[in-house]
Amino acid sequence: TVRSSLAALGGTVGGADWAAVRAALRGDGPFAGNSLSVARKGFLGLPGGKAGMAKVVGGDAAAGGRVEDARQDLSFALAQLEDFALENTSLFFNSVDRKEVEKLMAETQYQEKTGEGKQLLVAAQTSAAIFEKVVTSANNKN
Repeated sequence: TVRSSLAALGGTVGGADWAAVRAALRGDGPFAGNSLSVARKGFLGLPGGKAGMAKVVGGDAAAGGRVEDARQDLSFALAQLEDFALENTSLFFNSVDRKEVEKLMAETQYQEKTGEGKQLLVAAQTSAAIFEKVVTSANNKN
């Protein structure tokens, strides 16, 4: 589920591995087709818009619209986390450059600030919980 995928990202955010966070959110490489990348696609990538969504969630077009609205909110929260991860991704010219930066960080005892990333992750988790409630509500109206 989206919530379990976000929970799994907690350690990655805490470790400030922003490249891995972006890969998971975008569905790159081994993360292809994961729930986080699917949640960012309009109508979850389903054909038929609200009606197509309604068929999947088992409600009417209005229920499909509510699910899509909640998905858009979730997608926005995920995009904010991805933007933060991109802004904080370190780029290295080569392995020597990376080693020099790591050495400098060790010498200065630099600790990357992860607070904002953690806050954005919590916001995405909250949005995911709301999304799942909306989907469950649409399913229960049958």
